[in-house]
Amino acid sequence: MNFPSIVQPETVNFCNAKCIMCPTSKGTKPKGFMDFGLYKKIIDECARNKEYVKALYPFQNGEPLIHPEFSKYIEYAKKQNNQWEVALYT
Repeated sequence: MNFPSIVQPETVNFCNAKCIMCPTSKGTKPKGFMDFGLYKKIIDECARNKEYVKALYPFQNGEPLIHPEFSKYIEYAKKQNNQWEVALYT
């Protein structure tokens, strides 16, 4: 079975900065946070496939540090596999 080596769960899909070069603030989809239950499902699936997953980037188009429970999400991932590289862009 193939599995991605980098997993990017979109924990938040908006940003409080209005950078002119970034399309995130111009998006039309509803703003929100990923439900912790869904996040756990994703991380658990990654943990079951840990031989493939090397990195976790908990963002895509949003500002991950806006999430009020951001540390809870990172702590859960690290408990599942503390060998994953975790990277952020803010």
